[in-house]
Amino acid sequence: LESVAISRKVSCVITDVRMPEISGIEMLEKMQRMGFAAPVIVITGYADISMAVSAMKAGAVDFIQKPFCPEQFRSIVDEAILSCTHQTTVANETAAVRQKVSRLTLRQKTVLKLVSDGLTSKEIALKLDLSFRTVEAYRATLMMRLQATNLAELVKISLQTQDLLPAPDSIPAVADNS
Repeated sequence: LESVAISRKVSCVITDVRMPEISGIEMLEKMQRMGFAAPVIVITGYADISMAVSAMKAGAVDFIQKPFCPEQFRSIVDEAILSCTHQTTVANETAAVRQKVSRLTLRQKTVLKLVSDGLTSKEIALKLDLSFRTVEAYRATLMMRLQATNLAELVKISLQTQDLLPAPDSIPAVADNS
């Protein structure tokens, strides 16, 4: 189990509840503690509802009672692998976005935060004591550096990376022009 967890090249794990040294549920729980992300399908010939609930709570993607139909089993495995592939793709995309945001300057992150909070360029300019054109330049730079094609994508990126952006209380208040 340790060598498999290190390699992270497994797309799906199929385990039986009753195994010689460790139960399938115990193995699943151990895999979860180790941060093993592959989907796990638990099979058994001795199922009861509490066992199925335990397996699902431990992170199993499915719980199948023997005997089972080979076509159904194949379908479940295919779905689990597809899910794993999708999760890996999403995780890789999120990591790439987080890396891009982490490379932004503090001012760029501040503008990103304010844009995602719904402020217009004029409002951001007032809040940060910048010119409107400077804020527009920051927004254009953000769009380019984050490879966002529209404002909605920029907001989505901001929501994915909120922990990397300045806290609202660290952004200066709107200047009073009265």
